[in-house]
Amino acid sequence: MQMKRKYGIKENRPLAVFLPTLTIAAKNLATEMTNYNVTEKDIYGEESITDEHVDNNLGVRDMLNKRGIKPENLKPAEDLKKLDRRDKSESKKIANNDKLPKEDNEHTKNYDDIYSPENISLLGEDIDIFKQ
Repeated sequence: MQMKRKYGIKENRPLAVFLPTLTIAAKNLATEMTNYNVTEKDIYGEESITDEHVDNNLGVRDMLNKRGIKPENLKPAEDLKKLDRRDKSESKKIANNDKLPKEDNEHTKNYDDIYSPENISLLGEDIDIFKQ
């Protein structure tokens, strides 16, 4: 309820619709860590599993904080209903005009430059989370 108030979300709307993708990914990571540890460590019982899950959530949160990311300060994601309406509107425009809409998202403007074939190899060589 506290997060809904902070984000200005109506009570009848689910919080998950407005969670930033980073928050969703962090929650998924903590959940997958719990699933893994329940199996690997033979954890049984609701209380033990809940404790494991809380510990994993705290661990992920600590990692984010160490990287300068405060989950409570992340901006909410755009309302999925609005995105859906915009998508339908843009699709109609494309169908009527045979033209693609102008790019207006500053975060994706340089996507082609950043992820060009020359740069992909540079990104992949230094960053491999599976290397030990």
